[in-house]
Amino acid sequence: MAETKAGKSLFVRVFEVIIRLILKFRIFVLIAIAATTVFFIYQLFSLQIDANIFSFASGVPPAEYVMTPEEAPDGEPLRYLLPADYVKFTPPAYGHEERPEDEELHVEIPVNMIQGTEYDSFPDGFVVIFSSSLLYTPEVLNLISDVMAELETIDIVGPCLSPFDFVTVEKRGTRLSITPISPIADGEEWTEESAAIFKERLLSDDMARNYLYSEDGNTIMLYYRTRGYSQAQQDVLNSIIDPLRDYGRVAINGGSSIINRVTYYIFKDLGILLSLCFLIILLVYYLSYKSLRAVIVPSSLSIIGIIWTLGMMSLLGIKLTIVSILTPCLVLTLGSSYSVHMLSEYFTEAKDPKKAVLGYARISKTILSACLTTIIGFISMLICHTPMFREFGLSVSIGIFICAVLAILYLPSVLSFLPQPKANKVEKIAHGKILGGFIHFVGVTVTRFWGVVLIVFAIIIVLFFYTHDKVPFNSNYVDYFPQNDQFVLDTKFFAQTMGGTDPYYMEIVAPDREPGFFLKSENIKKVFDFENTVMEACPDIVQSLSLPQYVGFLNKVYSGTNDIPESDGLINFLYRILQMMKSYLGTNVLDVLVNEDGSVITLAMRNYDAYEQNLQTTASAKRVEA
Repeated sequence: MAETKAGKSLFVRVFEVIIRLILKFRIFVLIAIAATTVFFIYQLFSLQIDANIFSFASGVPPAEYVMTPEEAPDGEPLRYLLPADYVKFTPPAYGHEERPEDEELHVEIPVNMIQGTEYDSFPDGFVVIFSSSLLYTPEVLNLISDVMAELETIDIVGPCLSPFDFVTVEKRGTRLSITPISPIADGEEWTEESAAIFKERLLSDDMARNYLYSEDGNTIMLYYRTRGYSQAQQDVLNSIIDPLRDYGRVAINGGSSIINRVTYYIFKDLGILLSLCFLIILLVYYLSYKSLRAVIVPSSLSIIGIIWTLGMMSLLGIKLTIVSILTPCLVLTLGSSYSVHMLSEYFTEAKDPKKAVLGYARISKTILSACLTTIIGFISMLICHTPMFREFGLSVSIGIFICAVLAILYLPSVLSFLPQPKANKVEKIAHGKILGGFIHFVGVTVTRFWGVVLIVFAIIIVLFFYTHDKVPFNSNYVDYFPQNDQFVLDTKFFAQTMGGTDPYYMEIVAPDREPGFFLKSENIKKVFDFENTVMEACPDIVQSLSLPQYVGFLNKVYSGTNDIPESDGLINFLYRILQMMKSYLGTNVLDVLVNEDGSVITLAMRNYDAYEQNLQTTASAKRVEA
């Protein structure tokens, strides 16, 4: 900065004029701040909350593609790659789609077997896990039927995937017959005979194992498509399911269930964090200045700063997430430092108002410099791939800038209305025994033992480079919640009995997308053997839903051997049976397994962390990929 004859920098001279104008029109300044605060309070009612924890992965392409066995050198494991022409795999819609006739690959499906569903109307899911040793008794099965019937009357509840809606295949003579697993029609009562038939059909279906029922057969899953539901609506669903708890263990899961718990903890944690920050800051203000005005005035600035920040977030469409929940706390703590600068000048130059103006002008340079460097640090988060982090960096930067502006406008205006502090009060502040003495001690110690301080810092830097790669990375969202929360207990039970929630998708594309490639015995056999090898080697994978596995299961029912038949004709026959099953179900449950011309197949591997007995983790994902 260019210096003037008076020894003041141009910056100080400019801000000296600004401070004088602020003090001259202090009433108008405070009225403008009050009006702006009211405006932002109104905007707070429009502030949205995004409690979807899966937004973390938004915009980050997953490595879903793999090298084919032919491309992998002998003796080397398959490795997951992301090709240059990466296109994210999207499962087909949840419903029946018209298919072009192809006599070689498909068989015509009677219209009366098609049960279409409206997937778009029910984008969410609600999962009920029921475990009981009395599962296959008429009493319990009748109760389950009543519960399912009542759930279907709720307008937010859509189609259901469960053992009672699924189909299996039975051999009758020399033919394969598609048979509902449930032997009774809607409205019929369960009997000992029908319960026994249901149990036999369900436990004989290898594809439903660890998909719709657990390994031991005592746990089943009811998966409902739903619209997004609130906590109040979830309570209604829980009340309908409650009678099942008298006969066994019930666990609830689903997208909106997660969002409801995250929303609850966002509000709870925000209140706790803000309260703790306020208490600590007020305590520091009191110990530093021993003055009521030194506590109330900067606290009011912090409150106004938080209101303005949240209001700006609402105006810009930035939602409150599990990351940006820290924004008010950071604005409170970082913004409070600007109040400390202004208060120090106020008490230092309390005897002479003219000197106070010059002090405010000088300290404004410090405030803006500190504001700028802090904003640069947070605004750099805009280069992050994850929108949550970008919005967090932007919102904190806005909040810090607001606090800096308020410190320059608001504090001098308010303090000018207050009586000058007494001389003895100023003297006590200048020679404070607690904080002042501590700071003096630290300053003397660092000056005297500066060499030791540098060595300590050098050791800390070395330790950082040694340990930064050893910090564990936890991506299991269940660990974000208190471990005694009922939602956490239910989710872990889900993982331990059914093997996790989201499958691990692996898409395999035929060379040059050759039609019918995966309907040839030699090709589908390679994938079948690969799947079995992976499942045997990796305990994290509990079930694989795929075309090869289904063909193997259908062949087992037909010939007694769980393997891929050598005849392409038999594979095409089994494929037609699978197509009929897909149309009978009327859902996309099996559509994701193979595309229309048999050139692309998808392996849906349900997995969890077998070592931690919990949902999928980064460690379990690495084991699967290896």
